[in-house]
Amino acid sequence: MSFLVSVVYLSFNRLLKNSGFSAEGVFLVLSNQKCRVFDVCVLPKALTKKMSEIYKELQLKFPTSIPTCGNN
Repeated sequence: MSFLVSVVYLSFNRLLKNSGFSAEGVFLVLSNQKCRVFDVCVLPKALTKKMSEIYKELQLKFPTSIPTCGNN
C-alpha cells in the first residue's frame, strides 16, 4: 500500500511540476470537498476558488452528480 501511495504522490508532483501546486497541497485542499449523498446519486457541493484552479490545472471536469453503485 505504501508503494502505491508513493507512486500516486510522485505522479501528482510530476503533473503539477510547473503549476505552483504540490501534491501535498492539492490533496489538502481537495480533502475539504463536501458532498450530499442520496439513494440514487451523490451531489458534490460547490468548489472553492482554489479547488477550481486545481481542477483546471489537472484538466479535470467537475461532476455535477455521480450515480451511486447499481443505479446507472
